[in-house]
Amino acid sequence: SKAAQINAKYINPIFNSGTRVRFKVRSDQSGARTAYDVQRWNGNKIPLLHYKHALKIALKARAWLGHRCYEILDEGEDAAAISEKIRTAYEESNKSTEWARRQLLVRSNYIIRECKAELGSEVFDILENIYQIDDVERRIEEAFSRCEKTLNELELLGVREEEQESLDRK
Repeated sequence: SKAAQINAKYINPIFNSGTRVRFKVRSDQSGARTAYDVQRWNGNKIPLLHYKHALKIALKARAWLGHRCYEILDEGEDAAAISEKIRTAYEESNKSTEWARRQLLVRSNYIIRECKAELGSEVFDILENIYQIDDVERRIEEAFSRCEKTLNELELLGVREEEQESLDRK
């Protein structure tokens, strides 16, 4: 699909040395062969995107939609034509976001834990150098704000923290 081709530059699956996989091969117009439908040997799908790349795709799709809407509105056509063009642009933008969402094969809590672990690492680095940093509280608040912003943006991909009731079942 067109969305997959645009987003292909973000695909970067990571394999451990010796990981056994199975895949299909196809040739493009120039004769170059590429693998697709890559799976673990047992048939489990391999995530093609890290959540940060999927998020980047979703944010770029929304930015593109904003630019496209501006262009459409700037053309000054009748309301029906404007409405149709904006709807088409939205559908194109949404295809890209949906494609990125489908590539995330890990559970939401895993992504959220990884995001929060990055915050912990950043705070650790700040505190480890506490005597060399002027405004420790401000730096920690900035790190927290970045994490909070990322968690809010991840909702574009449908990544949300599980409800409290699922935690109570443990």
